[in-house]
Amino acid sequence: MLNQSRKASARLRHFALGLLLFVLALLAFGLDGHDEAAFRSFSEACDRWQSNPEFRSVALDYTIRGSAAMRTHPFFIPTRRSILAVRSLPFLPKKCAVNPTSQLHYQNFSRGPLCAYLHLCSEQDLPTTVGIVEAVGRHDVEPRRLLDSFQMDFPVAKDAGAMQSVASLAHDSEASRPFTNRANINLLLGPAIAQIADQLNFPQTPEAMTPDQQQAVLDRLDAHVKLHDPELWRTKQVSDFSGGVWAQVFSPPYKKLLVPIVVIHDASRVALIVLLAFLALHWHRKWKRAEENPNSESPKPESNPKSE
Repeated sequence: MLNQSRKASARLRHFALGLLLFVLALLAFGLDGHDEAAFRSFSEACDRWQSNPEFRSVALDYTIRGSAAMRTHPFFIPTRRSILAVRSLPFLPKKCAVNPTSQLHYQNFSRGPLCAYLHLCSEQDLPTTVGIVEAVGRHDVEPRRLLDSFQMDFPVAKDAGAMQSVASLAHDSEASRPFTNRANINLLLGPAIAQIADQLNFPQTPEAMTPDQQQAVLDRLDAHVKLHDPELWRTKQVSDFSGGVWAQVFSPPYKKLLVPIVVIHDASRVALIVLLAFLALHWHRKWKRAEENPNSESPKPESNPKSE
């Protein structure tokens, strides 16, 4: 009975050890180099966006790096699903919980940088923002009023770099004169995107393009719109500014979701190496002991001959 109990205990230990090795291997190798680089790139950029942001540049940077991060599959699970699952947990603060537009947001960011950019354009309250930019251009209100107008769940940067970003927006968009286009620009950019795609021999719609093709179109979009539709370009600058504010404000919560994945990956890789080294040393010592003290069969006791 004691022998059976020991065997069962040994089997349980071996099973637990095998399960631990499997889990550590999954966590150590479930994040490839491309995915890890995308997470680290987004995290480092997020830190940069919090200080002296040039909001229009932040918007483009966010759509490119955010899209790359959203197309990853850490531990063989799409990042989009992981984030939605975390944000669907009960008792989360309202500002962190999933909302009706979250699914579409992550879906578009998973498709590529151009789809991500157009979705970001669609999320802005552009008619309101355009009016404030015009007031800043006419010197009717202080530039800080533009940043104060963004009512967000997290703080908007208002340091010297942010104020310079407002001044650059007002100058580049010629905000002292009225804007012709005052609506969100995601649909208005369709013809320009189609023209660029035709020049590059790409599919006409962003959804049909590969992420690399979308990036090529996005790289050319601002200069193309400025050349062929200056009034739309002026409104695009306000849209990009608004998208950059959105990105600066909401990127830190995403960083908090992505960074633990990299930390777990790194810790699991170290733990796996340490555990394998320990097991190798343990088995080596066990083998040496067996070699130094070979098991020999104990001689059986001789039985006394029966007396006649």
